[in-house]
Amino acid sequence: MAINKQIGDRISQILMINKIKQSQFASKIGINQGHLSEVIAGKKGFTNEKLASLIEIYNIDLNWLLTGEGEMYRGGVTEKQSSSDLIKSTYFEEVMASAGNGLINYEEDTKKSLEVSAWVFNTLGVGLPKNELHTIRVFGDSMAPLLNKGDIVFVEPHRNGDILEGEIYVVRFESEIFIKKLQHFPQEERIRLLSINPDYEPMEFKGAELENFSVIGRVIMRLGGV
Repeated sequence: MAINKQIGDRISQILMINKIKQSQFASKIGINQGHLSEVIAGKKGFTNEKLASLIEIYNIDLNWLLTGEGEMYRGGVTEKQSSSDLIKSTYFEEVMASAGNGLINYEEDTKKSLEVSAWVFNTLGVGLPKNELHTIRVFGDSMAPLLNKGDIVFVEPHRNGDILEGEIYVVRFESEIFIKKLQHFPQEERIRLLSINPDYEPMEFKGAELENFSVIGRVIMRLGGV
């Protein structure tokens, strides 16, 4: 995102119209107040992910934010957009996928409904998912720096299709949940889980172990933790 004082001035307008303090605004979009102050002063900008959060939470029109042209709000109003523009997701509040050595927990009685603007997916270049998503938090550092502790990931449930080589998946082995890059060797009846952090060795499951192994889904998008 371009860094300029005019964008900072428009952020100030959003704060004034929504009657919200800088600290509250910054917390909602996942940055600290100091960073926000520098954005308003024209010294810093937002990452794409924080920009997407800002626009989704406050329904701000991207063109207006960047150029000052058009309406401040998408559709010209502050009201919630229509349901056809929203992607449904089930947020498993108490579930964390382990970017480490395994984490036990996938209790479905802790799930909540979550709706995310289709604009967020399109803006981040993800494309719209075909199925309802699962949303969970990352725990551990084995996938750092791509995925960090506290990050939120959107997972498209696996529907018995092919495994996409090198993509990141959430998987279950017995009662443990992992988030890793996945390599599938069907002819050899084995699956390998790879970390990004070099401090973690690959994990491999084969033969009879695969009876207790299942692919929950593929990670299609992440948002930085708050």
